[in-house]
Amino acid sequence: MSGFNTIKVIREFEQAVADLGLEITETHQWYKENVGGDAIRLRPKDDHLPHYSRDASIFEGSIEECIHWIRGIQWARGYDVMIKACTPKKRGEQEQKERNRQLMRSIKTGQKIEGKMNSIYGITTEQMYGDDEEVPF
Repeated sequence: MSGFNTIKVIREFEQAVADLGLEITETHQWYKENVGGDAIRLRPKDDHLPHYSRDASIFEGSIEECIHWIRGIQWARGYDVMIKACTPKKRGEQEQKERNRQLMRSIKTGQKIEGKMNSIYGITTEQMYGDDEEVPF
């Protein structure tokens, strides 16, 4: 039955990753060369996490490490709800607000804005937000 349990754990892992708005991809070449071993990389799916650029590496490591990391995120989100610091509704509203801000900025500049990490592509924070907008981080 260990084969079935392994499949069950992997499916639960894939579902937890999808629930967080992430997708599983291959690791960077640097990670393979320097760390070695079997590893995965998590990055934001499409438009699920608007605060990150689409190719931002959120996590990189083994599946076991990633399962522990995801459990930590789930615990932290549950704790935020418990102490009433944040709710899933508030989180969704803030993400939609960021999507709308990016859309308006894209319309104004004619250039697609993706997340806040665009400085790695040669677009600085000042170019992305302009002088009239407050930088949210």
